[in-house]
Amino acid sequence: ADVHFPEWLSEQYGNKNPFQTVNLPIPMDDVRLVVALDDPTTGLTRDVLVEHVYGGEPILEREQGVDIPRHTRYIAGENIEIPWPRSEPPTFKDEAWDTLRMEVETPTWLPSLQSAPFPASVLDELRNKFSKYRTRHDPEWVEQKRMEDLRREYLQSRSLLTPKGELMAMIQAKKQERLETQRDENGNMIMDDQTAGFIESFMKEKNAAATKSK
Repeated sequence: ADVHFPEWLSEQYGNKNPFQTVNLPIPMDDVRLVVALDDPTTGLTRDVLVEHVYGGEPILEREQGVDIPRHTRYIAGENIEIPWPRSEPPTFKDEAWDTLRMEVETPTWLPSLQSAPFPASVLDELRNKFSKYRTRHDPEWVEQKRMEDLRREYLQSRSLLTPKGELMAMIQAKKQERLETQRDENGNMIMDDQTAGFIESFMKEKNAAATKSK
């Protein structure tokens, strides 16, 4: 902005012009976009102050190095496209110290199965140590979770039994244990002496009765 300087101040700086161009701060609310539009009535092109602008489609592809946004801008309420200023892509010159493209595209890192690609401590930074989505955990933490699951299952199984139910379950377990002790190596029940004697006497009496009938 052109600012009027007093005569004594101009003489102090050695300026003969009473007006000096000074950079002054301008509020953002006072900044307006000036667009050249054709007047449909007169057919003349004149500058128009645009108050509101919005962005939309089409989204265009820009050349590398161009700082123009990809979206298209329009005048709000009129939907008139505002063209972006032309910008030429920068020209890059190869220098002697630049890396050749062939060297950049050549893979130089080969993964190994004998060593991890990064230290084990870095995994805790990349993924939460106790996250359910993590597939690798510390052995101590895995054992702790396993014991918690076993304890939960045990408490759930005990919660379904009343004191009477626990007593009956204990009696059935002892009964089953006694039955297992009465089996031979083939899994057959072993008869006691009283049962074996009863069967033997019964068979003798049956054979004797059959002999007399003849």
